Amino acid sequence: MEGADAVIEGLQKAIGHVRTFHGLTAQTIHLTGDGTAEATTYCAAGHFLGEKSFLAEARYFDKLVKVIEGDSILWKISYRLTTMMGVPRGDVSMFSIDLNEWANSLQA
Repeated sequence: MEGADAVIEGLQKAIGHVRTFHGLTAQTIHLTGDGTAEATTYCAAGHFLGEKSFLAEARYFDKLVKVIEGDSILWKISYRLTTMMGVPRGDVSMFSIDLNEWANSLQA
């Protein structure tokens, strides 16, 4: 997926109909240049639909760029690689997409 609109559309299609939480933790950020950085963040995610649940852990590797918008300085993700960690658990039938196809789309 490329671009914010594509990411939003993909996530809405995949999990827009389920309740979710994504707990982010143990983030490290390294400045790599003037206006660039790399971040690693670990995520524990839960997805719920009625009596069904699906739990998974992942690591996000992000490349960040500094953007100035008016008086604000923002750091935006220009690239993300999602790596599933451990063994996902639960009922994948709640998702509206082919999870293998979706997982492959997350790779660089």
